[in-house]
Amino acid sequence: METAISSTLQNADLLNSNYDEDGTYYPESDVYYGHDIAPPVMMELVWNSSISTQFMEKIEFLDRYGVQEYYLYDIERKQLSGFIRFQERDIELEEIPDMNGWTSPRLGIRFDMSSGELVLRKPDGEPFLSYAEVEEVLQERTRQLEQAQVKLEQTQIKLSASESRAAILAEKLRELGINPDAL
Repeated sequence: METAISSTLQNADLLNSNYDEDGTYYPESDVYYGHDIAPPVMMELVWNSSISTQFMEKIEFLDRYGVQEYYLYDIERKQLSGFIRFQERDIELEEIPDMNGWTSPRLGIRFDMSSGELVLRKPDGEPFLSYAEVEEVLQERTRQLEQAQVKLEQTQIKLSASESRAAILAEKLRELGINPDAL
């Protein structure tokens, strides 16, 4: 399942930067490598966005390239909008009337706005971790791995010492005429 996240933080007046002189919308980051292949699901994070003529043209562009789901989150205003092509043969994306609790049919993730902030939830209901939380988990796991490596090294040293001691004792038994392997 391919997704693209266009996380360009931009003001509404900067939306014009993706239009040519004829007013045709060309979002460089929204179409893969210039091959006119759009991802089936797109999420865009914006700062202080407003629905405008350019925004509606963008929806038309997404319609034309067959995007199945499009989600737009305004970080400053804490507003979430979603558009979906309910069936493959639908010509236009339709606005999702209530995004709070909405589950993406393609991704299985749920959009939770109950706290006033956007929380993306995995199919099992657990929230995705923030970057800071992922970093914290990574640091904790790294610390645990380092501790495990120290324990392993200590165990290997003890094992080596035990093997050396066993070899010395086996040699002493042989000197006394006792076969240690027969014990």
